[in-house]
Amino acid sequence: MPADGTATAAGSRSAVIPPGPIWQPAPSPRGASELRALVRAALLFYGVYDLTATAQRNRSNPGLQLQLSSYVSGIESLLDDPRASPLKAVAPGLLPPCFIIGAGNDAWCLADSLALAQALSAAASPYELHVMEGLPHGFMQMSALEGCRAAMRLMWDSLARNV
Repeated sequence: MPADGTATAAGSRSAVIPPGPIWQPAPSPRGASELRALVRAALLFYGVYDLTATAQRNRSNPGLQLQLSSYVSGIESLLDDPRASPLKAVAPGLLPPCFIIGAGNDAWCLADSLALAQALSAAASPYELHVMEGLPHGFMQMSALEGCRAAMRLMWDSLARNV
C-alpha cells in the first residue's frame, strides 16, 4: 500500500478509511468575539432549537421522532449538542441579534421559538420574536399568503437595522 493511505486495484485508487466513528466533533471554535464579528445577524424561521425537548414534547409522533433522529444520524447523545440544538448555546454576548419567526399554528416548533426567545432574554442577548398568528409551519415558502409577505418585510427591516 502506498504511504498516502490509498490502495490500488485494477488501475483504480480507493481511500482507506481508518477505524473509528464517522462523526467527529468539530475542532474548538474561534473565540466568541471573533465569531461574533463574522456573524452579524441570525434569521430563524419556525425551527427546532432544542431537539431533546421537541422529541419529548412530540413522543406520540413517530414521523417527527424519525426526522429528529435522522438529523443527528441516530446518535442520541448529539440531540443536546449545541451545534444541533442552538438553545443549548445561548450565553451572554455569544450570539448576534436573532430574528425569530414562529408560526402560530405550528404544534411542533412554536414552543421552541418561544423557548429560544426566553433564553435569549435571560442572557440579555438581542432578539426579535414575531409569532405570525394563524399561519402553518413552512409559511415562509408560501408567498401568496399575506402573512408570508408581512414576515418578509419584518425580516428585511431587521436585517437593515443589524447588518
